[in-house]
Amino acid sequence: MHDASEASPYRESLLGRHGSERALEATAGTFQVGNTYDVRRNNGLYTAEVLEKRRNVENAVEYYVHYVGYDKRLDEWVSEDRVLANLHENDHSRFIDTNGTATTRPSHSDDKEQPKKRRRRMDDLETWDDMLRKARQVAPRETDEKEQDGKRPRYALRAASPDALWSTFYPSSSMHNVFTPEALEDAHQKTTKVRNVDTIALGRYDISTWYYSPYPAEYGQHIDKLWICEHCLKYMKYERSLTYHKNACKLKRPPGTLVYSSTNNIYEIDGKDHQLYCQNLSLMAKLFLDHKTVYYDIEGFMFYVLTEPDPRDRHAEVVVGYFSKEKKSVDDYNLACIMILPPYQRQGHGRTLIEFSYYLSRLERKAGSPERPLSDLGLAGYRSYWASAILRILLEAPSDVTTTTTIAALSQQTAIKEEDIIDTIHWLELAKHYNKKDKASTRLGHSVATNDVELRLTREVMLDVVTQRRIQLEPSIDSSKVLLDITSTKGTPV
Repeated sequence: MHDASEASPYRESLLGRHGSERALEATAGTFQVGNTYDVRRNNGLYTAEVLEKRRNVENAVEYYVHYVGYDKRLDEWVSEDRVLANLHENDHSRFIDTNGTATTRPSHSDDKEQPKKRRRRMDDLETWDDMLRKARQVAPRETDEKEQDGKRPRYALRAASPDALWSTFYPSSSMHNVFTPEALEDAHQKTTKVRNVDTIALGRYDISTWYYSPYPAEYGQHIDKLWICEHCLKYMKYERSLTYHKNACKLKRPPGTLVYSSTNNIYEIDGKDHQLYCQNLSLMAKLFLDHKTVYYDIEGFMFYVLTEPDPRDRHAEVVVGYFSKEKKSVDDYNLACIMILPPYQRQGHGRTLIEFSYYLSRLERKAGSPERPLSDLGLAGYRSYWASAILRILLEAPSDVTTTTTIAALSQQTAIKEEDIIDTIHWLELAKHYNKKDKASTRLGHSVATNDVELRLTREVMLDVVTQRRIQLEPSIDSSKVLLDITSTKGTPV
């Protein structure tokens, strides 16, 4: 494994983390940063914007491109021969298949279009199954001879202060004078436009990353592979460093308190008590989250880490995913961000964490909701859970009667916010089954007072919805396996 500071085909960018005009001028190449061209990928050509360029170890020019209209996780370095010299004057995405048929997709800036028309398909570039298959692949690891220098690499890291973290992520600005939405978004876009870590080695898996994460600058501006301990989540430059670390690491499972004991366990971790672990967890999570994750202010959050048994050590557990939760949320958010590592996705783990966040809300005897905005995938996951929780309550009534309830009553029983219940009812296309008690309206709207709305649904209608939407009614959390101390909470589960 090469030193992270050495030049390699996937290493140092000539532009640097924040860009350098002098370095850009010194880089030969036909195509310019900021311009949009057609780029060859898989089965055709795609419109892509050049975000950065560099020379690799063979002195060949490479370009970091963003495929217009697609998620940033598909951004990549490409060789010059994959870029065609047909400059686009607009930022509309265009796909040309191998048969020469062109399809134009408007960019994200075309906000006047309807949501359905703005939906992006990533399947043309790379399907979810392809991405997950790659993430699950375990490549054989070889120790580079350059590591055999007799020196033990440093791997101990200290928890940084908010000011120190900010200066690492955004060195050109002060933490205290840029806290405006516009300035923060601008700083985020400039800093995170180029992914800085290609792969992480985590336990059995080599996982391809999706987004930029603000690891310390001393680790290099671009890293082929970051070695992470699957138990304490410390990150290292070298495989040898990880080998040394494992011999000394005493942590076999996440720190904190075991709050759910089942096939998969959940640990509750106070960010104030375990700052370094939570900081490392957040940095790793940022590799798979575009915006939402905790960079600093670790102390203000609780972390709930989902694990599974380590197949190589029966006394150890490995991280599957987690969610964070503000200790005090004025908006009653019960979840700040959630992340499931790619090798464990599409296995129901996200559903488990979402359901557990609402279990906590029920313990606190108040309705909760996830922090906004939600991604498309996040919204889909939440709607699936909301629909399951709502219909499960409604179907508990005797089969020979029509269930009658109100939005407020459902919110109290499920700990789901009333506006989320209304959104789910619309998503399930059950709004026509609403009526207002005063008969002034027969259609539910977000402006209708929930106290005046009554929901009447037959069991047949509800079961049809369950079948058509393939809704999982069985809960993911077994309440008998929750180990929370109820006496220390504000109440007991509803």
